[in-house]
Amino acid sequence: MRRLDAPAALAGQADTLSVVAAAAARWFKKPAAAAVASARTARLRAAGFRDEAVKARPAPDGADLSFALREAAEHAAAAVVEAARQDLPHDKQLASAASALASAAKALAGALAAKGAARAAALVDAKRWAGECERLRRTTRAAAHEDSAFVAALTREKAADRLSRAAEALQRAADVLGADLS
Repeated sequence: MRRLDAPAALAGQADTLSVVAAAAARWFKKPAAAAVASARTARLRAAGFRDEAVKARPAPDGADLSFALREAAEHAAAAVVEAARQDLPHDKQLASAASALASAAKALAGALAAKGAARAAALVDAKRWAGECERLRRTTRAAAHEDSAFVAALTREKAADRLSRAAEALQRAADVLGADLS
């Protein structure tokens, strides 16, 4: 692998987060081994881009951005892997939360590539979608408390929490990018 500069490595991390989140959305919509494999592969790719970003010695805000992107990718992939391990069936609420996370990740990747007003608009969009993911997590957790299947309820709750942590990390990444605007 050729050595990347910090902006290219950060862009790779953002794109990889989009891939992980999209794989999560596919898996929760219709569980399939291909989506789990895609999430695992993207997690490894995110780790590689993180290593490249560190080697490029980015400015402190670039390091914070890289860490947040890696954390978001880790949590999104973990949501899928853990749910697959527990044989969690199709879940509409988790699929919606993962889709919101995927939309947030796509907007964040767009913000990273943009400047000025376009970056600000993309960051607002990313934060709005991440907030939607969090709202859906609360709905999923409330529904899990009503579920009589204890193990399935815990698995759904844990997956929702992982997606929520991914959205929180994505929001931190958006905050770091937004600091350049002021």
